[in-house]
Amino acid sequence: MIQVKGNQKKLKEAIVEKYEHESADERYFSEEKNKGRTEKREIHLFKNVKGTEFTKWSSIRDVIVIKRSGFRDGKGYEALHYYISSKSNMTAKEYGEVIRKHWYIENKLHWVKDVILYEDTCRIKDKSTAANHSMIRNMIINIYRLNGFQSLKKAIEKYTNRLYDCIDILNNIKYNINRSE
Repeated sequence: MIQVKGNQKKLKEAIVEKYEHESADERYFSEEKNKGRTEKREIHLFKNVKGTEFTKWSSIRDVIVIKRSGFRDGKGYEALHYYISSKSNMTAKEYGEVIRKHWYIENKLHWVKDVILYEDTCRIKDKSTAANHSMIRNMIINIYRLNGFQSLKKAIEKYTNRLYDCIDILNNIKYNINRSE
């Protein structure tokens, strides 16, 4: 399953057309209250899709549209997200749960790597070097998180240009690891 964004313009247009003019085969609604926010999610599932634009993607079976709406800091918002899936045996609820888990990972790892550690702006062209830098970023994130930092921004601010503090954090083991494995 992958999210369809603006870089697949015709596919996205076909999904929007389907969402706006056809009834979903299945729908699921959920509501979540967290950290002063209320968010409602409507999952619209279109099963075994057909159509010219969908046949260009031979493995598409289902199309999922998620409408998120709610209030954040007293302001209302609404957003639509589009997904395609090669599976055809999942319910709208199951797709919603899988996508929600994906967003958790996106917010906890990928967003941090992109925004805090500037991974998307990295100009390294060599694939091996880029992979090594990505691995180093993952190590940095893991070291900070294992030492109790939820905010990588605060951790970076605390340890920037402090070599001895950086060495201390590497030597400070605040977690249990079975070293025999």
